[in-house]
Amino acid sequence: MLCKIQCPACGGALILPLEAGGQVGRCSLCHVRFRVPDLSARLEDTAIGWICKSVDGHDPDDDHVAREYPPPKPARPATLPRHHVPTHMKVKSTSAQMRQPTEVKVDTVQSAAPVLPHLTYVGINPAGVKITFDSSLLKSADFRASLPMQCLGCGKTATNQLVAQPIMWIDKAFGRSSHQLHDHEANHRLHLRDRGSAREVVDLMPPLDQLLPPFNRAMPYFGCENCIEDLHVRGTIHADAAGIICEVIIPTGPYALAWIAAINGTDAPEYAAVETTYRRLETGNWRTIPMKVRNRLAGWFEFQHDEQFLLYLPDSDYLSRDKGFGGVILTSDRLIFQKYSHHGSLHLTEPANLFVHNDDAFDDLSYQLPRQGRRDMVRLRHRHTEDLLESLSDVPHQLQVCLE
Repeated sequence: MLCKIQCPACGGALILPLEAGGQVGRCSLCHVRFRVPDLSARLEDTAIGWICKSVDGHDPDDDHVAREYPPPKPARPATLPRHHVPTHMKVKSTSAQMRQPTEVKVDTVQSAAPVLPHLTYVGINPAGVKITFDSSLLKSADFRASLPMQCLGCGKTATNQLVAQPIMWIDKAFGRSSHQLHDHEANHRLHLRDRGSAREVVDLMPPLDQLLPPFNRAMPYFGCENCIEDLHVRGTIHADAAGIICEVIIPTGPYALAWIAAINGTDAPEYAAVETTYRRLETGNWRTIPMKVRNRLAGWFEFQHDEQFLLYLPDSDYLSRDKGFGGVILTSDRLIFQKYSHHGSLHLTEPANLFVHNDDAFDDLSYQLPRQGRRDMVRLRHRHTEDLLESLSDVPHQLQVCLE
């Protein structure tokens, strides 16, 4: 038997077999994963709905399009706002078959506190600062206008030199190529000229036809014409126990700090965490890595807590234009390597053998852990191998280097 339900994220109608109850499914419209409710209970409520409809001509399924199941009990009178009613308040009913609403004074109901905007700092990866927030905040035009009205890269604030681009949200479970995202962003690009506020820009930007509500409501970030082609704010969505979460990656620390200061305040712990971590990175060798290469490194490298970046060396089998897709990264704690589908890392505090096999102008690197076999790592130019060994000598480590 088939049963009709609605997606808890987008409200779209879905037809599922009765046996699907309790399993994890994905909406065919918005691609959000959710657990399918007990459909047998849903059939029971549907029958009750038909009875109610036959009595008063009202269809309960028309009330809340986007809701979680099982549906709520029959609605209270219009004078009662949709808030939780304390258990000490008694509501009488005159019939077991059909409940009659009882008037309740509005001032006796405790109003739910409004959800205040808040940004959660997740961490910093090579692509930038990771920040998350509740997707329901996208319904607020003021929140969507909260990103700093300054250049994402150089920090310019003159509006006649700025361009606004909306964040294109993608589902982590579905994905989309970066080229498609950049094309959509460019199609919705808006030159500010004499527009004086971010809220005015939000009001002028049309909905994003490629996305479902509330993600189709434009949330712009800003950049000058020189920086906007290379710097982008990445936006993804995913579902967890708290609901639908938006995650953004801000490529530059000052822009992320300005946004956190505007929403959470400069005294918030998120602001202090980003400021400390970003300052540590930008005072080291990390600032010499181009943003294009950083975005590629983000595919196979994540910073760990209090880890300091020391060196990146590309694999010699990659072309120069593919720099960032493979090679080795040395940090204060680890030696990380990547070559095609081959990936791994060595913790500097753990004993291991690092073999360097010379082949003319190139060196083949491999490693061996205690009681394990030897495994290949990457191929480096000889001068890059010398840079790696010199940097290793400056940090405490338990690696035994073996030249062959």
